[in-house]
Amino acid sequence: MSSQLAQLAERALKFIKPSKNLFIKKVVIGVLYTGIELEDETTGVSFTLTDRSSDHEGYHRLLHNGFLSDQSLFDLIEYCSSPYAILRSVGVAALNTYSQAHIDFSDISSKDIIEIFKPTPDMVVGMIGNIYPISLYLAKKGISVRILDRFMPATSISSISQVNEVSDLEVVDNIFVSGSALVFDNFDRIIHLLSHISGKKILIGPSAQIFPKLAFDLGFSVVGSSRIINSDLTMKIIQEGGGYKFFKIHTEKYVFLKE
Repeated sequence: MSSQLAQLAERALKFIKPSKNLFIKKVVIGVLYTGIELEDETTGVSFTLTDRSSDHEGYHRLLHNGFLSDQSLFDLIEYCSSPYAILRSVGVAALNTYSQAHIDFSDISSKDIIEIFKPTPDMVVGMIGNIYPISLYLAKKGISVRILDRFMPATSISSISQVNEVSDLEVVDNIFVSGSALVFDNFDRIIHLLSHISGKKILIGPSAQIFPKLAFDLGFSVVGSSRIINSDLTMKIIQEGGGYKFFKIHTEKYVFLKE
């Protein structure tokens, strides 16, 4: 369990005052993603983490308080403090849904994340969770990329190296952190790592839908994620086991920069 994630959820509820009805229409826990859709079609997603055998007890607790879709969004956000990864997945999806309902999308950067990042050949870039399009782009530029991702297969690309611990990334100049990291129990160590990074600290990916100011307060300087624009199809894709590769056409990417 991450104390940083629990505190993040608590700050979200204090910082963001509900501006509209937040009635849940549907909750889907898919193989790759968990999604929560509100009645007004606002949708938040989170990486679904189910890989630990110790989480089996968590599965039994999912409907302990009744159907998830019959509970309030605030109740589901409280799962961010759960010791069980499957429940944290629901909690982060709820937190992201709450954030998406209150983000002002009229004030976002139209730049691509790479334009903002401005990589140079002498950089050493860290990555928590392999953001494949970006790691491949950087590797083709000859930029050294160090990746922490326990699900990543071995690679033969010489400029990409895999590391085993968060602390192995303390020497990098800039770092990309996948939003899926919110669900993992090492999220506290990841936030501590940010204090060692002098360059850009980018929270990125479909699971990085939290309110940007909350991410900036954690130490990130850039937030790049996706707004769901077709909630029905996105939820159907998640329900049938699809990942971002399949539902990204139903999203709009956005970037927020820390002022």
